Amino acid sequence: MIANDPLALTSPEVARAVSDLLQSSVVNSTLSSYNSGFNSLVSFCRSVGQPAMPVRNTILVAFMHHLSHKQDPVKPSTIKKYLSGIRFMHIINGFAWSLSDDPLVLLGKKAIAKRFPEATQRLKIPISIGMLLSMCTLIVGWPDPARLSFEDLLWVTASTIMLFGALRGGELTRVRGSSRPILVGSDVFSFKIREHDGSFSSGVRIRIRAPKTEPGSAFQEASAIDASSHFALNPSLWLGAYRIRASSMHLNVLNDQPAFKCARGLPVTRDFMVGRANDLRVRSGVAVLDADGSHVPFLAASWRAGYVLSARAAGVPEFLIRKAGRWASAGGPAPYSFASVVELRSASRAMAAAAHTAPLSATFDVGRFNSSCVFEHFSV
Repeated sequence: MIANDPLALTSPEVARAVSDLLQSSVVNSTLSSYNSGFNSLVSFCRSVGQPAMPVRNTILVAFMHHLSHKQDPVKPSTIKKYLSGIRFMHIINGFAWSLSDDPLVLLGKKAIAKRFPEATQRLKIPISIGMLLSMCTLIVGWPDPARLSFEDLLWVTASTIMLFGALRGGELTRVRGSSRPILVGSDVFSFKIREHDGSFSSGVRIRIRAPKTEPGSAFQEASAIDASSHFALNPSLWLGAYRIRASSMHLNVLNDQPAFKCARGLPVTRDFMVGRANDLRVRSGVAVLDADGSHVPFLAASWRAGYVLSARAAGVPEFLIRKAGRWASAGGPAPYSFASVVELRSASRAMAAAAHTAPLSATFDVGRFNSSCVFEHFSV
């Protein structure tokens, strides 16, 4: 992979070892997909007499156009994977990459998305703070953690962390067929720090394996900040209660063990979280309808979408929403940068306050989540 580097001429064995190391940063199935994407670009560039590495923005857009206008068009989701592979190959071969947020490339992606409207992602209906509170009131024993069943305690704990940490669906739960490592106990910890004004901030920090689009870093860190000492959905309160209960049941959820386990000792799954959310939604008498009036279920991304909806409803600045969600490109809300605890605490407090005043029935549009739906009450 680094055949063009001088090291390949002076120390071939070392260069081969470096190539093997870089390739091992992604699983075989992902590497195969990346190779397919890059090889496709190489073939296209040969046909137009242009270099594939480093590739220019105009050539990359022309390549995207070529893929989308073939007799058997390549789907936008596949084109996205190809672009990730091209980026990966550039980075490990020592070429700078700056095309992820290039205006020309972004316009090309937008045009292709319009060409294939049927290929848009499924609606990601938000589990906002208000919605989560509404569902939790139906749980036997709420709001006392000691009175909840273990499965309910697990669900509420995971929900508060996923919501206030703006986590992606596969970052906390186990997903069948996913290569993402499961969160272990040492990846999740409570914290409490003293601020400059003498007040304290507390919450939960989650160390997450970085996504494939960020091959240069091993981990990202998300923070789920407590809103206030009296708020019913404080992540650190529920994490502490969950760990105490797990210990009493002789379930090890610390150190190198899965951080979130069900009563049988197995890691919490996406199906468990989504299934219980949809059960509680039906019991709460709330239907989520799309533009055609069809019922739409919650998905694993609903907690992350809920953070965006709750934050926007509370007037949290867009740049802070973007930092909190760790979006890596302009296709998300914005480039990833670190959000301070003070910023996140302010956002959490505003979101909690807004959740107590906003009506449950509301029309919402959460932008990148492609959701324009209505919450309605119905009889069950």
